[in-house]
Amino acid sequence: MGRAFEYRKARKLKRWGNMSRTFTRIGKEITMCCKAGGGDPDMNPRLRVLMQNAKAANMPKDTVERAIKKATEKDAGDYKEIVYEGYGPFGIAIVVEAATDNNTRTVANVRSYFNKFGGSLGTSGSLTFLFEHKCVFHIAKKEDLEKYYLSHTENLSFTNDEGITLTATKFIVDDPIARIVIIPGRGEIAHKYYEFFYTLGQLRIGAVICFARGQATASRLLENRQKCHIEHFEDFANDISFILDKLNITNYKLLAFSLGGLISLDIIKNMPNKPEKAALIAPYIWPYFKLNKTLLKLFVNSLGTLPYTKTMYTPHGKEYKKVPFEINHHSHNQVRYNNYHDYYAKHPAYTIGGPTFKFVKEALRKQLELIKGKFDFTIPVYVQAAGDDKVVSTKESQAYFLSHQHDTIPPKYEIIDNAYHDILNEDDQYRIKCLANALKFLIG
Repeated sequence: MGRAFEYRKARKLKRWGNMSRTFTRIGKEITMCCKAGGGDPDMNPRLRVLMQNAKAANMPKDTVERAIKKATEKDAGDYKEIVYEGYGPFGIAIVVEAATDNNTRTVANVRSYFNKFGGSLGTSGSLTFLFEHKCVFHIAKKEDLEKYYLSHTENLSFTNDEGITLTATKFIVDDPIARIVIIPGRGEIAHKYYEFFYTLGQLRIGAVICFARGQATASRLLENRQKCHIEHFEDFANDISFILDKLNITNYKLLAFSLGGLISLDIIKNMPNKPEKAALIAPYIWPYFKLNKTLLKLFVNSLGTLPYTKTMYTPHGKEYKKVPFEINHHSHNQVRYNNYHDYYAKHPAYTIGGPTFKFVKEALRKQLELIKGKFDFTIPVYVQAAGDDKVVSTKESQAYFLSHQHDTIPPKYEIIDNAYHDILNEDDQYRIKCLANALKFLIG
């Protein structure tokens, strides 16, 4: 049928052969893992890793489920891990790790290979003292992460009907197994996600970060670009929906941080293009203030309405300035904290200062609408709050989501003990657990 056909045939047969061997190997590992630790991924961390490996290898879901089921069947073979030791040509010590359900057959096969190449199979324990078990971690340097970020991202720009510029950053991976939409926090820029993008790339998960007015490289609303301002909080949700429509994104999985969490709840409650699932990290349900709620609302509503004061900074607000790490309440990790702010030092146009009274007034109005209004969660939502948050009131956040435990689909709520607000820049002891759980919830 022609040379081209034969070439494609050979290439496909080679690919299918590799897939078959890979699926068989992973299937055996899953079966052994389930026998040792059970078939529940939530209770068996090794099984979770193997399922991720299976997904990365494009192993069908039903094949994975069969491997798990096989471990629980009464007549299932009992695979065991066995170590064989021997000498190869020229007296080279060799250790062979194998998994088998028939030790007699396997030892005969291993011995035949040793004999075929001039070696000999030894007794158990004769060589293991010469070897040590090692684990290799591949850690990318900051410079490598930067290059990876720049080579895998595309910056997009859109102009809405009001003439306002909205932007997005698209993270591109080859042959992705999934894609997510990210709504960032108030002062975040795309570069803040460069380390997270590297992780997503290893997992073959694509992403797009959407920036509404006043964020990152999108249009700022006041002449003083440092002031974080908004006229109507609903503009945020409208802007995000506009970007999603431009990119033809529907039925998406949503990951949001801080202010992005409040915007996400507005989208889930009021917008037609809702996500399939949403993971909200330290969502801005209520500000962390020691001031009485009634006094706070009166103070903010008054100053957020008056023409002269509504565009003024709040008492806690001012132009961007790096806070010394020793007194910051955003991250426990000095390296990530400094990297984040060092980038701003090189790109001052991206910085943004504190919010105006009008911004806080609009945010409070939206928060009260959610807290006091009637709303039923009808999509899966997973919330992770920072245990030592000095930006968002974790107490109020917990009370809000726990009040919805009788909804159609109750939101799942978790507190990351002792973590600061900025989970993305936090220490690994907080960051890895939080982001891994969020991705597991979104992607499965």
